Amino acid sequence: MFSTWRRRILFALVTVLVGLGIPVVMELHARSKARGDLEKISADLDRTDPRWRLEDIEADRQQVAADKNSANSVVAAHRLLPKNWGQSIDDLEWPPPPICFRLDQLQKLEGELKPSAAALQVALKLKDQAVGRYRIEYAPDFLSTLTQHHQDARSICWLLYVNSSLLLQRKDMENAWITNRALLNAGRSLGDEPFLLSMLLRMQLEEMAVRSLERALAQGTFPLAQLEERQKEFEKEMTVPFLFIGIRGERGGADCLLTNIEVGNINLLPWLENILAIQRREETLWDAIQNFFSFSMVLRSHVTWLDLETKLVEAAKLCPTERAKASKEVQSSLAAAISQYRNRKHSLITLFPATDKVMQTEQRLDTKLACAVAALAAERFRLQKNRWPETLEELVQAGCLKKVPIDLFDGKPLRFRRTKDGLVIYSIGPEGKYDGKALDNLRNINESVIRVEFRLWDVAHRRQPPLPAKAKE
Repeated sequence: MFSTWRRRILFALVTVLVGLGIPVVMELHARSKARGDLEKISADLDRTDPRWRLEDIEADRQQVAADKNSANSVVAAHRLLPKNWGQSIDDLEWPPPPICFRLDQLQKLEGELKPSAAALQVALKLKDQAVGRYRIEYAPDFLSTLTQHHQDARSICWLLYVNSSLLLQRKDMENAWITNRALLNAGRSLGDEPFLLSMLLRMQLEEMAVRSLERALAQGTFPLAQLEERQKEFEKEMTVPFLFIGIRGERGGADCLLTNIEVGNINLLPWLENILAIQRREETLWDAIQNFFSFSMVLRSHVTWLDLETKLVEAAKLCPTERAKASKEVQSSLAAAISQYRNRKHSLITLFPATDKVMQTEQRLDTKLACAVAALAAERFRLQKNRWPETLEELVQAGCLKKVPIDLFDGKPLRFRRTKDGLVIYSIGPEGKYDGKALDNLRNINESVIRVEFRLWDVAHRRQPPLPAKAKE
């Protein structure tokens, strides 16, 4: 009898051990395969892009002397801004480019600028600082890296935008032009930061500089030398590979995060609870078991992450139409990878960065910069010939433009249209149907239209009187 029970107990123990051993063996096998795949993809990257890791990217970033660093001026100016600066103008009704401010709008802007005079004085130093680099202390997980300077740059750009608008109202064209230059450089202060969010913000701030310049040329005239200088600066910005910089940095950051999890510098479950804002709790034996069986998932996520982001890095080198196609293929692969983990609580691939907005913003900014470059060339042509050009080709023939700019939304030349009061150089836009007529009627503008263009007015139609306030609904 005793021998029978002992055999039964022994059989039960063996059954339990085998039952536990099978998933352990499977986990170890999965780890081995994933580790092999990770070593292979890392070796491929070492061969094709030797300095792809985050520490190398940081070391290779452009060095900037302290006295020429626009980032230092942005931070110093932001420290002098009053608390909650700019909130009173959030709901301001901005008039179209050639229209002057009403008295109530002017008073609101002046009231906002008055307490920020000291900050503005420092911010204007940016006019001579075309490059920038903020000091970054990377968090072990990369994702939690603090970027307070993003808000600093955004606030200082708004300060300069408001100042430029007021200077134009006062007919101080020289200082308005200088302020626009400072505004452009404030956006450039983000330099080559290896974050998609940094590149997205830089593009948005540089787009603000283009809008400010359009208003300047709608309010008055400027010397040929200034027009030529700004045209060259915008041409330079068109060569900055914003998406490439951002996604390459994100790939290095993902490698840093996943490596730190794999070597034990980051405890997976507490970190996930923190990053996903899940209420923290004490670790249990079950957590330790989950951590053990999640390790192969971490390695597989590492492989998938590097593979997909490398494809996006290569896509960033393509023209916009080919880039969009490659991006869709990556998104399909990402969706398939996520579906493999749909029953796993701790899938890391779900944290893969979204790139579509950055891609679309770069397409829009580069097209808008191209419109601005052509418009500055047209304004130079007008000053030299005392008339508007008939076509963009005429600007090339006159030596004002290197070549006819391309509309990055369809790969065709930018559109050119004479209007009753000037001309407009425009793109068909993201929806593919914009006709360049958004500002034909300044009293009835459709605010929902995405305007990828640069408009110039005849001198006689610049600086028009204020429009009456819109009736409140």
